[in-house]
Amino acid sequence: MASLVEPLAGAFLEYLDLAYDVAGADLLPAPGSVALLDEVQEQRLEDVDWPEPVRTAHMHGAFSFHSEVDHARTLAAALRVMRPGPIYSHATLMRACLEASRLSIWLHDVGVSTDERVKRSLRRELTSATNVKHMMTNLGKTDHAVAKKERQKVERVTRYALGRGWVLDAVKEPTIGEHFVRVLNDEVLTPAGTGIWHLSSGIAHGDLWALSTAMKPGPRDPITGRARGALVIDGSKLVQSIGFVGMSLIESVGMRLRFYGVEEPPAVSAARTHLLLLLQTRWHTLGLGAGPTGGRLDTAPHLPVSGSG
Repeated sequence: MASLVEPLAGAFLEYLDLAYDVAGADLLPAPGSVALLDEVQEQRLEDVDWPEPVRTAHMHGAFSFHSEVDHARTLAAALRVMRPGPIYSHATLMRACLEASRLSIWLHDVGVSTDERVKRSLRRELTSATNVKHMMTNLGKTDHAVAKKERQKVERVTRYALGRGWVLDAVKEPTIGEHFVRVLNDEVLTPAGTGIWHLSSGIAHGDLWALSTAMKPGPRDPITGRARGALVIDGSKLVQSIGFVGMSLIESVGMRLRFYGVEEPPAVSAARTHLLLLLQTRWHTLGLGAGPTGGRLDTAPHLPVSGSG
């Protein structure tokens, strides 16, 4: 399995490092970019309850993007150096990558208006505040300064949205299934990706069904028919995990570059193509189908775009 995973992890890490040097920088919006067109709307949208709403929305997108890349680099590095390879830890990292990716793409989406992007950012604020509320309740610290601050934030967000006639309950974050539909664009691969995500979530929570599903019985003794020794890693699920994370990352990097109007450098494009080819080869070798390339191999989806979206 190392012969299948090691080159793939190397290509994954190479693409990550090259892409992050560009997309992970403190990007300045290019003329005509969606990011710049957003910034023009800042003064129209800000008020005392929610100053700098556009800047905040862009910052939320950056948080998600950096979280995705950071977890992905850790995943790729672990796959390259761990011998024997990871049994469960890669699934937890994969889950973190996919959660961050779906939000990064959603918040950087070049196909939505500035108002919609700010609404999405506010939706994230409310979701975060709800999670903090649950955490503080479980800790028995509902009067803690952090809890009070989050309650005040919810009040400000609610007033701000109502003042513009926005119904934030109608703003829905993409599910993981919707994320895979967008990223993979493949009817066969989407259910498989969703299944791997559920498996990774189960592993993160220590569920027995997931811990047992992630491995398969070792070879059986030819005489007794009994399994010999410990269980072994299910390599096909490992390769699938890399594929789904890789496709999500490619889409996320591409969306961020398009958002800021930054053209994909030739070196990044070459590394992206190399990674996709390896993914396709590994999937075919393991009998998993054509691989998660989705017709993107000969496309250049990361060119800058103009317009307000």
